[in-house]
Amino acid sequence: MGGKTWSKQEERFFWKTIVPQSPKAVKPADRIHNWKVCAEIMQREMGVNARRKYSKLMLCA
Repeated sequence: MGGKTWSKQEERFFWKTIVPQSPKAVKPADRIHNWKVCAEIMQREMGVNARRKYSKLMLCA
């Protein structure tokens, strides 16, 4: 049993915007946000297109 699959828009935003500034960014200098802040950014930026409530656990799992 699982949750909703991510839309292409969510997936694209996650990989192109969130991950590069997350604790999993390739370059340590780019790791500017923790997962909680990344979830807040994603929630704000997805706006009315958000298909779920983003959380730090959802993004880092």
